[in-house]
Amino acid sequence: MRSRLVFTDIRLLRCIQALYEEKYLANQHKVDAFNYVPISCADVAKEMGADQEVIFQRLAFHLNHKYSYTQDDNSLVYFFWAFDETGRANHRINYPYLCAVLADMESQEWKNRTAIIIALFSVAVSVVLHFV
Repeated sequence: MRSRLVFTDIRLLRCIQALYEEKYLANQHKVDAFNYVPISCADVAKEMGADQEVIFQRLAFHLNHKYSYTQDDNSLVYFFWAFDETGRANHRINYPYLCAVLADMESQEWKNRTAIIIALFSVAVSVVLHFV
C-alpha cells in the first residue's frame, strides 16, 4: 500500500501537470501575466491518493522555497502562490515554470537511470569475464 504522506516531487509535479494542462492551454490568454494557474490541492491529493495538507505543505514550503527566484529587477517569481493580497487562500502554480522544472527533473532521472544501468552492465560483464 502506498503511503499517503511519502511521494516524490517528480510524481507530484507530473500529477499537477496532467491535471491542469488542458486548463492552462484553454485559458492561456486569460491567466495573469505570470502564467499562474489556479489549482486545487484537494484535487491533486485525490488524484495521487495522498494527504491534502501534505500536498499543500510540499508546494508552499519545499518546492516554492526551492524554485522561486529573484529577477534582475528584484521582482520575485514564485513557483507556487498560496495566498492573495488579502491573505485568503488562492493556490496558483506557475504552470510554464512547473513544466520546465519537471522537464529538468525527468532529464536528471533519465541520466541517473542510464548511469545505473551502465554500471550494472559493467559489473555483469566483469563477473562473466572473471569466470571465463
